[in-house]
Amino acid sequence: MLVLATSQRSFYRSFICVLSIILGSKITRVQKSRICYALATWIIIVGSLSDAQGGIVYNAVSEFSTGSNPNGSWSYRFSNDTLRDGVYPLLTEIAPLTDNGSLSWHADPGVSPSRRPWAALNTTSTYGSWLAGELAIHPGQSNLGSGPGLAILSWISTVNGTVNVQFSFALGLPGDILWFFEHNDSSKTLDSGALSGSGSDSISLTNITINQGDRLNFVVDSNGGVGADLLRISSATIAVNAVPEPTSIACFALTFGSALMRFRRVIKQ
Repeated sequence: MLVLATSQRSFYRSFICVLSIILGSKITRVQKSRICYALATWIIIVGSLSDAQGGIVYNAVSEFSTGSNPNGSWSYRFSNDTLRDGVYPLLTEIAPLTDNGSLSWHADPGVSPSRRPWAALNTTSTYGSWLAGELAIHPGQSNLGSGPGLAILSWISTVNGTVNVQFSFALGLPGDILWFFEHNDSSKTLDSGALSGSGSDSISLTNITINQGDRLNFVVDSNGGVGADLLRISSATIAVNAVPEPTSIACFALTFGSALMRFRRVIKQ
């Protein structure tokens, strides 16, 4: 979702104010036209550069989809072990949950539904404390694994820049899990914790430097036995501020310089 930053709104309001002053002044119509042309050229470039720099917010809850995995920048993954190496297979099967009926991504149909790793949005009714409209992930095993496993909500960056992360989550059934928020893999663990019973927690991270192709992984570890480890996610957003490419900066500098020279010529006239 695109969001217009406060600084951008202020910039556009300032432009409108300046334009109003120019149009209301006593300079000639030709001078007004030339000044407006110069300012319009400037605002187009600055506006484009501002949009390129950021204002994009990704929302895992509202953007959840059963149509495809990966789903844009989001993907739903699992692991049959607890090695957080960043190599996590996709959940490729889709089926309704036995106890809830909501469509879920899961590992395979050859495992009891209560033991599968899965990801789903509750589209029916409250189950345990998992509310309708909330996302949930559940660590488990495919038919190739045994013992504890992982469920992963993963986001991939399409730009270079910085991100702010806000997650809120809680156990939806009385379980016992470990959670981690990592940058690509366990070597860059940015936050972590443990939950049991009906525990809840949150993540709030700012100005995390990322590169195009980097992943931010929210990893849930079953912490021993598999089952009843449903983690409900009430909110999960990643706000991106991209670093403009050098070519964009150069284009802006050239165009701004040209517009400034045009403005100075008009004033001298």
